[in-house]
Amino acid sequence: MITAAAVAAAIIGYPQNQRCAFPDAGEYIMGAPRQYDASLISTDSSGAATVRCDSAAIIQTSQPAPPGYEPHCGGLYRASDATSFSASRSVSIVCIARYGARWRYATWSPARGVFDRFAATSLDCGVPSTVDTATIGYGAGALATIASIAKNCNSGSAHGLFYTTSGSTTSMSTGVAWWPTTADAALIMAAAAPEVDTEFLKTYAATAADRIATLGLNWSVWPDPADPVPAYTAGLTDFGKSHQVNEYDPNAAGSTGGSVLLERLRLVATAAAAASNCSLYVCGDQTLTDVVELGDSYMLELTDTTIVAGAVVFGTGGTGHLVNETHVLANPDNDGIHLTVARRLGMTETPEYAWHLEWENNSATTGGVWSERWFPLSTCYPADNTGYPDCADYGQRSQVLRTQTAGASSRAVAAVPIGKDNPCGGKWWNDYFVNLPAVGAGFYSGIQVCPTGSQLAAGVIDRKDGFVIDSTTMESVDRPNLFAAGTAAAALLGDTYYAPGATIGWAAYSGVVAGTAAANRAVAPTPDARLSPSTALIAFVVSVGVVAAGVAAHIAGWGRLHYALMTLATVGVWVGAIAAATATPRRQPAGNVHRALGWALVGCITATAALGTLRTVYRPRGNTIGIIHRVLAVLTLSLLTIHLLFITDEASVDVDATRLYPSAYETVAMVYALIIATIVVIVVARLPGRLGPIPTMTTEAGRKEYFESLM
Repeated sequence: MITAAAVAAAIIGYPQNQRCAFPDAGEYIMGAPRQYDASLISTDSSGAATVRCDSAAIIQTSQPAPPGYEPHCGGLYRASDATSFSASRSVSIVCIARYGARWRYATWSPARGVFDRFAATSLDCGVPSTVDTATIGYGAGALATIASIAKNCNSGSAHGLFYTTSGSTTSMSTGVAWWPTTADAALIMAAAAPEVDTEFLKTYAATAADRIATLGLNWSVWPDPADPVPAYTAGLTDFGKSHQVNEYDPNAAGSTGGSVLLERLRLVATAAAAASNCSLYVCGDQTLTDVVELGDSYMLELTDTTIVAGAVVFGTGGTGHLVNETHVLANPDNDGIHLTVARRLGMTETPEYAWHLEWENNSATTGGVWSERWFPLSTCYPADNTGYPDCADYGQRSQVLRTQTAGASSRAVAAVPIGKDNPCGGKWWNDYFVNLPAVGAGFYSGIQVCPTGSQLAAGVIDRKDGFVIDSTTMESVDRPNLFAAGTAAAALLGDTYYAPGATIGWAAYSGVVAGTAAANRAVAPTPDARLSPSTALIAFVVSVGVVAAGVAAHIAGWGRLHYALMTLATVGVWVGAIAAATATPRRQPAGNVHRALGWALVGCITATAALGTLRTVYRPRGNTIGIIHRVLAVLTLSLLTIHLLFITDEASVDVDATRLYPSAYETVAMVYALIIATIVVIVVARLPGRLGPIPTMTTEAGRKEYFESLM
């Protein structure tokens, strides 16, 4: 038996600590598999949920501990008795009744109602229910992220890209990308955004080209390699040119530079995943509605399924539509879910920054509707504002306009005189674009006077509000394994819009940074993840084996080996008890039964060893010490068997009933308990012949014999 236990321990490993995560689909608890039970959670006509369990339970939720539950490890809560509570946030429950009874479970969310979180996904993309990383969105930030993940993923890992539609802000654009390339550019950027960390801007300028180059895209300088966009914003373009991917054909019908860029990134991701031997799942028509913490992993509630992910990257655009900006260019699907999730999880929020952009309304250039204004080609400027910075970049012009039109929806405008000496005026910009061979007729060809009735208003491409992230990884400073990319991460750049293509250039850079970090961080987020063995646990397991070997040596008549092994076992038990009692923080808060049995075991094995040593050293003439020693030995072995059983789910009591130990612990603990119990039976069967006559204390001769037996 001892050999069998040793082999089992070698194959399975030492028993692990309690599992600090929701059980997985294949888990056996109390000797039984799972059973989905939708009746555990009921909803009323208003959609409110009531969660009930008639036995011990574990729940997983981001709301505070409900009545009857106490905090457990890994973000779980546990209850020892029947409970019922109302749920306002997503919740998963496991009910644990008794040995041999299936453990029942269910999950509820406001978006999906009651559902089976272990049910196979039915999405056409074939994504499994658990992935290493999940990237949300379909813009340049999300696609650069998934491409970078694919280039850095571990062999055999799984990664998902989930999006509502492919009609992102990027897909609507020309696909022009700009990034800084020198320290001087960083300083110019810092001057435009004093709220931003200058050192970070220097890092961005120094590394952007190399980082973006890892995507393997083919870029051309925009709009013409021989004549790029002229220097403006104090010469910023001299330190970083705008680009488009070579594959874009402006004469091709039905496509934009942005949609071609996204397709190229998707192809890069697909090829890289194949080369890295990792699985990539691209899943459309899936809107993210909520994210629930699962320790350091996350459960994502999507339109048609629920996915568990080890790391999540938000490439979902900005929050312009969420905060109801009047003029927003961004894709309407940019619903600010990353900010909504951040608020639900109590994460630190960024300041309210934006990609600022002017909007214009005139019949000649926009057909009488509001439209974004990239360059002041219409020659319009605020009529009563001589300080309007028409030489400045998009962001600065719009921010000045926003300040001056506070409380009003638009601003009256007047024409810039044709002959005005204004090198950055509308005519200058129009002449520039007309003469570019790559552009031809220009944007507003022939318009040299601001049309009557025109209006200007401040607007945005999108807002940058989100959660605070580490600029070196794009990871949340509050929650591990939550990342942002693209506009969702753009608060790092402050209230700025530096140059044509700055949004997409930043998306490519931040996506590479976030994707690299997420791919390297992600581990398979299996819900049966286990803690490493603690000192107390290892000492206890080793000591149990030594006890079994020591008693077996005694039965075999190997006295010296018995004494040596039992001394080691006693020391080991003390080491385990002290390590468990003094651990900071406590690795696994035990129930009262566990503690009482543990200390009783320590006391009994110590007394047994002491009496055995005393009897061996002094060799008394009588048998009293031997009798006490053997009785204590039987008691010690019995306590050891009970202790082994009570720290398993099968026989646990008190709060230990919801410990959810992994199956490896169950196997080893039960094998050891069986071995020790067998030894107890053998020892008890041999005990009558080993005790000898017991001195009587009712006579003087008996009392004399007793005391002499102790000498």
